[in-house]
Amino acid sequence: MGAPSPRLPLEAGQEGVVALKYSEASLNATNVREEYRHSAASSQSERGAQNPKNKSSFNAAARRALGDIRKALDELGLQPNDLVLVAVSGGADSLALAAETKRAAHRVGESTRKKGFGIRVGAVIIDHQMQFGSDDAATEAAAQCRTIGLDPVLVLKVEVGYQGGREAAARAARYAALEQAAADLGAKAVLLGHTLDDQAEQVLLGLARGSGARSLGGMPQQRTMSQHQGVFARPFLNVPRSTTEFLCEWHRLTPWQDPTNQQPIYLRNRIRNQVMPELKAAIGPGVPEALARTAEQLAEDADALDYYAEQLLASAARLDSAIFGHCVPLPQNDDNSSGAPAHKSKGSVPLPKDGDCPICHPARESQGPVALRVESLLEAPVAVRRRALRLAAINAGAPASDVNRTQVLAIDALVANWHGQSAHKLPGNIQVSRQYGMLVFEKTQPAKKPRLS
Repeated sequence: MGAPSPRLPLEAGQEGVVALKYSEASLNATNVREEYRHSAASSQSERGAQNPKNKSSFNAAARRALGDIRKALDELGLQPNDLVLVAVSGGADSLALAAETKRAAHRVGESTRKKGFGIRVGAVIIDHQMQFGSDDAATEAAAQCRTIGLDPVLVLKVEVGYQGGREAAARAARYAALEQAAADLGAKAVLLGHTLDDQAEQVLLGLARGSGARSLGGMPQQRTMSQHQGVFARPFLNVPRSTTEFLCEWHRLTPWQDPTNQQPIYLRNRIRNQVMPELKAAIGPGVPEALARTAEQLAEDADALDYYAEQLLASAARLDSAIFGHCVPLPQNDDNSSGAPAHKSKGSVPLPKDGDCPICHPARESQGPVALRVESLLEAPVAVRRRALRLAAINAGAPASDVNRTQVLAIDALVANWHGQSAHKLPGNIQVSRQYGMLVFEKTQPAKKPRLS
């Protein structure tokens, strides 16, 4: 093991924090490994004393966890010998996921009618280089993954910036590295170790920030990668953190205890270490499970609202070819009795290519002018209408992350509270105005900065 990497700048309040809580004098590879194992073993022993569970209840929880992994792998549509990667931080959740995925890897697609087949399981460890000794923790995690039998096992170092805050920047760097690793290795999916407790904490975070149903719906079981054809999957969203800790003990794995998880400067840590224990004490031990159920229901509701918002956008959208150079929808008639989307061109404007029409596919980012009939928008329920307006703004070119509740309400006022107000400007140089019964989203030229003489 090499010498520790140079210490990188830390956030305010992080000075003096080291990854494994050891003195400066003991910073050599041998002592790091010994203290790492001793610290983690002591922590496991304490947890075992604090969480007495009989063998039968643990076996039942372990079977459910393995069943969730098998279900997740089946839903990925894998083929024999496909590669799946596990994102491993070295903590209990990701190590348990890695070990259990390896157990399930030879029986993918198994049923009473099918024998099942085997897939390959590898691991990716991301070293954010934000803590002194992070390279040693990453090396130790990689060694345990190899002991489990995972192959290939990659350790990737990333540079974390400051845009959006250190946490957001670290997350962006981590997911970008995971996607790149999946693309380079041809992996079909990357499994993430988020648990039921993480989901419950995500719901509380959303409540604290005043988020809507989509955010309160928590983390999805699956989502496609933005730069690769693969999928991110979270098999452990119904598995409590206590189960992953006991799975590590059962597999004789030594998870890393990240000291930054105890620092109150992060909101998530305050929710995990202060708010959640208080809720359990006041309400009962089933709080995380209840919050996770709430997230699941809200995610289903958000999916339904998004569907109807897209339908509304399709019915209200009209791109006038005389103004914008696009197609206009044809009404259903005898010549179009099949119900398929119909279009006509005006003048020399060509018809849109198949699959590119923003009327037929309003959810796609057309990055062009969008016009919506106000009359159609007013007929829709408020929740559906406002979702459609947000989608229209994104389709016109506004950054999705910047189209917040305040922006949507301002757009909605042009529809439901019209009194001749001027156009509303959105991030991304998008302007929304009401013209002749139409709500028009269009790109504007950025204002030129005055030249200094």
